[in-house]
Amino acid sequence: MKKVSYIILMITGVLLATSCEYDNYEEPSSVLEGRFVYNDQEVGVKSDLDVIRLYEEGWQKFTPITVSVKHDGTFRASLFDGDYKMALVAGNGPWQNISDTIEFQFNGSKVLDIPVEPFFWPNNEDYQINGTTLSASFDIDQVVEGKEIEFVSFYVGNTALVDNLYNAKNVRLQPADIPDLDERLSIDMDISDIDQNFVYARIGIKTRGNHELVFTQTQKIDL
Repeated sequence: MKKVSYIILMITGVLLATSCEYDNYEEPSSVLEGRFVYNDQEVGVKSDLDVIRLYEEGWQKFTPITVSVKHDGTFRASLFDGDYKMALVAGNGPWQNISDTIEFQFNGSKVLDIPVEPFFWPNNEDYQINGTTLSASFDIDQVVEGKEIEFVSFYVGNTALVDNLYNAKNVRLQPADIPDLDERLSIDMDISDIDQNFVYARIGIKTRGNHELVFTQTQKIDL
């Protein structure tokens, strides 16, 4: 009986020591912040876009650090100081793939902008209300030649986190509805069934062959 009690005490001691080690484990205190940009403007994406992988030098055999991108094209991560490589997952962003890794030295907080080439670029958006109709007008620039639009959608939602996955309503234009990208486009949405006095709105473009949409920045519209 004494032997069993002694073993239990030893196990308890080991667990307490391990717990103390975890409690004393130093958390990363430095912050990496950045943006995906096109012409120095933040690129709108879906919320929690999974495209960034970070690798710390000397730890290549360990799981890479995944950093989610917010809907406005910004990202933030707490890291230990050191040398890092950043890779972007091919096809996980609405832009031309970047095959090169981005190397940077991290010693304290750092701001890192990542220039990208979206296939198409929605811009100059404007929203107007006429009775129970909310209209969106906007321009589309083709940035990468040879790409085709699969559809363009007008999304509204109850919060700023509105995209193709999270929205209250959406209206879609098909390629046949877009005869000329040099002409300004417009989409009308019936809002007679919306019972609150505001919505958040944005425009999204889906490129054929790429599963992510590029978005305008979210705007709050008072109804």
